[in-house]
Amino acid sequence: MNDSDQERILLVDDDRALLDGFARRLRKSYDLHTACGGLEGLKVLHKEGPIAVVVSDYQMPGMNGITFLERVRQASPETIRVMLTGNADLQSAINAVNQGNVFRFLTKPCERETLCACIDAGIEQYRLKQTERLLLERTVRGSIEVLADVLALANPEAFGRSTRVQSYARRIAADLMPEESWQVETAALLSQVGLVAVPADILRRHAAGETLPPEHQAVIDGHPKIARELLGKIPRMESIAEMIAHQRLRGADEGAELPAMTALGARILGAALDFDELVSGGSSRPAALQMMERRAVAYDPRILSALRGVEELASGLVPDSLRVDGFRIGMVLDQDVRTKEGAMVVACGNPITQSLLARLRNYAALGGVTEPIRVLVPRSLLGGTSAEAA
Repeated sequence: MNDSDQERILLVDDDRALLDGFARRLRKSYDLHTACGGLEGLKVLHKEGPIAVVVSDYQMPGMNGITFLERVRQASPETIRVMLTGNADLQSAINAVNQGNVFRFLTKPCERETLCACIDAGIEQYRLKQTERLLLERTVRGSIEVLADVLALANPEAFGRSTRVQSYARRIAADLMPEESWQVETAALLSQVGLVAVPADILRRHAAGETLPPEHQAVIDGHPKIARELLGKIPRMESIAEMIAHQRLRGADEGAELPAMTALGARILGAALDFDELVSGGSSRPAALQMMERRAVAYDPRILSALRGVEELASGLVPDSLRVDGFRIGMVLDQDVRTKEGAMVVACGNPITQSLLARLRNYAALGGVTEPIRVLVPRSLLGGTSAEAA
């Protein structure tokens, strides 16, 4: 293994001479870092991370090993933690395992072979956790894509709305909660997925703007809860599922019973849905924003401020009329895309993404859509689009 590929190891002890001794014996075998005490160890963790394995002394002034390893766990959950101590009493081991969630417990003096075997086992455990994390991420990503595709096939209008709402929510979340923006974007994309459980006749009448009897309207209104039940079965989707379930939150003080980030995400989703409803109903983006500001519902003012950025982005779009083979990622559909028989394929207002472009090309290759199609082109993409389409 090349040095650049080696996992980093951190040894922490308040005895500098002992650290230097370990460094001399182990540096040829590992990408080794040392720190004298817990505070210095946390600085090294922050500066040199990711760290695969941390080996910490138990008795250290200022911050003992249990407290240090707990701080390591909070800052870097995947790092494998090992306790090394001269106090070989049972209670120290129990405390280290229970409070610091340590992987192994070693006692001083510790032979080089024993320490190396422990570090090697820790590296293997770290690699296993990394592999499991990547597998879980791919599983979650694949589940999201499948659900979005199911919605696109079952209800193109709802899928169109969800992708438009996603573009609004992305812009708002980038301002208000950038580290959690992926959760808000995912919640927006799947905000309408519960509609797959609604009978087709009710969906058709709802889409046509008909007044539904109370029992049918209740079915429509219940789709966020259905989405929560569907998504609750997918790992790491709990917060996203709650955002969708509470997508009717609006006011800055609503959702106090929820975690703060989940409540904010739900309010972003709710405002983006309202904004899309007004724009899809024929209002310009500035007019839609003004109407939301005048409504009796007191939207979170931070969200309305971020929505102004959506309008500013839209002002940089130039209308054009293209065939599907002239479409590029980043354009926005300015009309519904329909089959030659009149069935909806993708709704107006959808940004063209990689997956949407692939779907449109498949339809166009089979001669199934009416072309050319009106689009809005970002100025950054101008230059040759019409010529390419021709």
